[in-house]
Amino acid sequence: MTFPYKEGKAVAAMIPGPALVNGTVSQIKMRADKGREVLVVFPGTERYEQWYFVSPSGGCDYLLDRPLRPTVNDDRVTPNERYAIERKDNGVVVTFDGEVIGNGKTEAEGWDIALRHDYYAREGGGREGQ
Repeated sequence: MTFPYKEGKAVAAMIPGPALVNGTVSQIKMRADKGREVLVVFPGTERYEQWYFVSPSGGCDYLLDRPLRPTVNDDRVTPNERYAIERKDNGVVVTFDGEVIGNGKTEAEGWDIALRHDYYAREGGGREGQ
């Protein structure tokens, strides 16, 4: 089994609050006990980062090796393939049904834009992408 985390990878992690939030792996350190510590940076106006212990097998109770993504239904199980994140030279472009709804610096920030768009569309807030 390969270690599922690498620098620059979008992940979802539990932060104090508690809340599950998308972030980007920034650094990985080996530990004496053969496990690893993974530093995750979260998008936002102020830089927030947190270290997570990951076992030698790649398991962690507070860190998922994939970002949260919008879903087709409210139970948050089926991924919504109408959203896409496309990497560009200076970041990512977020689309919904092929229409650009936002731009971000990282994949995690792109999925955050998609999640907010999905939320406002489902809740009828009329503020998609804000």
